[in-house]
Amino acid sequence: MQRSIMAWSLAIAGLLSGGMVLAATPTTLPAPLDAADSGSVEADGVALGDPHGRYGTWDAPRPAVQADQDPRIGPAATGAVFVPAMTDSVLEPLYLVRDAAGDEVAATPMGRKTFLVPGRYTVVVGSGPEEGRLSFDTVVVEGRVTWVPAEWTGLVVNVVDARGNPFRGSYELVRMPARDYVGLGLGAAIAQGERLSTWVLYPGRYMILLAGESYQARRNFVTLRLPPGELVQYTLVLDSDTGELLGAGEIASFRPQQWSSGWNGSLVLGGTFELNQSDKVVGRTDGTLLGISGFVESLFGYRDEPHRFYGRLNLEAGGDLRLPDRPFVSNVDELTLDLLYVYRVAPWFGPYARASIETQVLPGIQPFDQPTDVRKLDHDGAELGVERQQQSFTLADAFAPIEPRYGTGLRFDANFGGHLSLATRVGVGGRHVFTRGLFILNDDPSTAELEVRRIRDVTQFGAEAALVAELTLGRWVVLKLDTNVLFPFDDYAQTFVDFRGVITLRLTSFASLNYTVRIKDDPALSADTQFDHAVLLRLAYKLF
Repeated sequence: MQRSIMAWSLAIAGLLSGGMVLAATPTTLPAPLDAADSGSVEADGVALGDPHGRYGTWDAPRPAVQADQDPRIGPAATGAVFVPAMTDSVLEPLYLVRDAAGDEVAATPMGRKTFLVPGRYTVVVGSGPEEGRLSFDTVVVEGRVTWVPAEWTGLVVNVVDARGNPFRGSYELVRMPARDYVGLGLGAAIAQGERLSTWVLYPGRYMILLAGESYQARRNFVTLRLPPGELVQYTLVLDSDTGELLGAGEIASFRPQQWSSGWNGSLVLGGTFELNQSDKVVGRTDGTLLGISGFVESLFGYRDEPHRFYGRLNLEAGGDLRLPDRPFVSNVDELTLDLLYVYRVAPWFGPYARASIETQVLPGIQPFDQPTDVRKLDHDGAELGVERQQQSFTLADAFAPIEPRYGTGLRFDANFGGHLSLATRVGVGGRHVFTRGLFILNDDPSTAELEVRRIRDVTQFGAEAALVAELTLGRWVVLKLDTNVLFPFDDYAQTFVDFRGVITLRLTSFASLNYTVRIKDDPALSADTQFDHAVLLRLAYKLF
């Protein structure tokens, strides 16, 4: 390390003679490694932020190219600090800049410049607790760039199952030999467009162990050595059923880039036992039901940067457990096809086009505890007739209603350490609801009969917005929220809101306990807010 510092000094002196570039000096040096691990040192590499000449292991270009790709010009009478990225700025933690008093003045993505008034600053780089990060003393000079040398190590951990399929397995990272806790890490479902976050770490030795294992573990752990200036691609092989560690290492055949392009797909079959409650849901029975259902779900996609295409086909249907002399009543009934195309202008941003269609495959039946007269009304209130002494009434036929949606606009993605991911869409869109004779309950307590009202078809076009958030808590719990809003241009009072929420507790690889809630506010169809929630024991088997 001392040899490297001497090389920096010689290179910096030569560069300063040109009056163009400065280099930061480490305040806290990484733990020393053997001389054989230090790599070659080039004079120009020092000034360009790569003192160990390891940029060949990076996914990002060498620092000089990164700086050229940030064409911003700072305000007058300022200089700049530049910290290179090893992978992608959105996948690495922000670097912090503090002034001489210790106050934070900037938090900037790696690979981008921070423009500052001339003076002395401290730059803090790294993941995890601040006491475990690297800090550099810097001097910012007007009109010049201060380069922070890449003395840290980048670590990307790809979690795969025994068949080599990436998934969201969890692990903990600990720095040795002091066993300092760095943080909880997650793999990524590469086939679904997720990306692996990058750890930015002190060089040295580390332990990776399964989440929840003791730091004194004698099983389910591996150790690795991280040299300065290098990006290390690491693979962790876990048993997706038991969570046991099967193997680990720097295996080139498991690099995540292998899943970054081409077609990917999966098919899952399963069934559900559930306790469901519905209130004012169009085409569905009100009340609390205990039921059983089956489902088929297929996810598929295509990636060839910058193009990404995603699709999801889901069929789930079932009903309540009633005596043979009672009519079958569906409590889960959904057939959906969702298609999304995104063009990535940047890793976190791009235009999109989407289309979807939703319907239900079973008739919607309202049973009665005793024979009931049903008065049928048209959508304008005109009477269509009365059905006397009915044990049940069909609110909706099979495949009613049918609702296609579409839209286009801009999509913004964000990933916070792999634990929280956000996807936002803003644009214009539309929906059509083909009711196909659909009725809703429209009862008037002052009359003896139960009233139902037919709904007319609906067409809306307007501004749309959507937010999808997914939060992973440890190894077993996942929270997912999905909200879609359509503001019709012709009548904002008819704004359509569709909210879905799911909390999943994974029990085994094939079983999970779920709480689901769906809230729809659709004034064009019904004046009542539709509320549907359920507790599910879900069993699933992934064919591929």
